[in-house]
Amino acid sequence: CGGIYLADDETGGLRLVAHRGLSPAFIQTKMVYTPDDPHTLMVKAGKPILGDYNQLRTMVQDEAITSEGLKALAVIPMLSEGRAVACLNLASRTRERFSEGITEVFQVVASLLTGVIERRRSEEALRQSEERFRTMAEFTHDLEYWVGADGRMVYISPSCERLTGYTRAEFQANPNLPDLIVHPDDRALLVGHRVGRPDRPDCEAEFRI
Repeated sequence: CGGIYLADDETGGLRLVAHRGLSPAFIQTKMVYTPDDPHTLMVKAGKPILGDYNQLRTMVQDEAITSEGLKALAVIPMLSEGRAVACLNLASRTRERFSEGITEVFQVVASLLTGVIERRRSEEALRQSEERFRTMAEFTHDLEYWVGADGRMVYISPSCERLTGYTRAEFQANPNLPDLIVHPDDRALLVGHRVGRPDRPDCEAEFRI
């Protein structure tokens, strides 16, 4: 039995996000570890905690563990660039201790899960960033559009129809539409804007249509 706790960047504590084989009462009392809890401090120190409850009770005074009937315990911090991002907590009600071979397996599993957690966090951070930019673009009065590496227009703000008379669907169906509607005197400026400048990866430009 056991569970996975994620480090909460906002509170500094640990939050239970997955569990198996634990009683509802235990889960209720162990859903969150505060930043100053001994369990949190040991995880943030980055060293695995392995042993039986009798050995660990001097470090962690925990009646919930006793009531749950847990004996062998393993707490494996999951580290990314030296920082604890989560921990894998495993226990047994029948074994007095986990063997060295089993604890090595636990550490391999924790390492694999760390990669999964970091990838999910990166994906979520990217999704939130894209959502913020999309929200800003949806309400802007200017014409905002994003072009992918393949030249395909992946997004254009709703203001396109008000400013140009063409709908979003028409822009996305014809990637060359901006070239066709821009004022002839500004076409060279448009091309230069698309190519960009190495010293200014992010820049703005205004075009007449």
